[in-house]
Amino acid sequence: MFLIHDLATHADWGELKSAVSTFPQTAKVPHPDSRDLPLHLALSLGSCPSNVISSIIEAYPEAVDSPSGSTNEYPLSTYLRTFEGTIDVTLLNSLATEVSAKGVSTLGETPLLQAISKKTVHVEDLKCLVELYPDACSIPDEMDQVRTSRGAKSPRWECGIRGRNSAALLVSVSAWTPFVN
Repeated sequence: MFLIHDLATHADWGELKSAVSTFPQTAKVPHPDSRDLPLHLALSLGSCPSNVISSIIEAYPEAVDSPSGSTNEYPLSTYLRTFEGTIDVTLLNSLATEVSAKGVSTLGETPLLQAISKKTVHVEDLKCLVELYPDACSIPDEMDQVRTSRGAKSPRWECGIRGRNSAALLVSVSAWTPFVN
């Protein structure tokens, strides 16, 4: 294991930021076992400060479009799965690309559905995800396909009927009109 991976897995955020700033090429080095990049490792803990994530992205911007070697998730999905509290819109915008917005999490969820499932995400935060991939408004997650006999539930069902994030329904409806669920 390289020092950069050790710093990320042990949440030594100050040292990680310093290492990436001093040796930017280290942001490109995958973990020898998991094949995860430092960005994946830092995001997976859910507590990495935004300025450290931004430093890693600045050192290796292509990392945002690289799926994790261990979970096959894009950094955007990992961030949406692990963050607590209020979303960092600047960080969300730096992680959201046309490629990452179409990625699917380990639970079969698109980034849009992951964001809607968090009650702390505001409608404004969802707009960049919908703009990058409007069809995500109609894609159900794999878990709902297993749980329901009528088939899967779309993000609209998640927002409105389940009441997870009812304000987000507006974004979903405006982006995807052929809603059937």
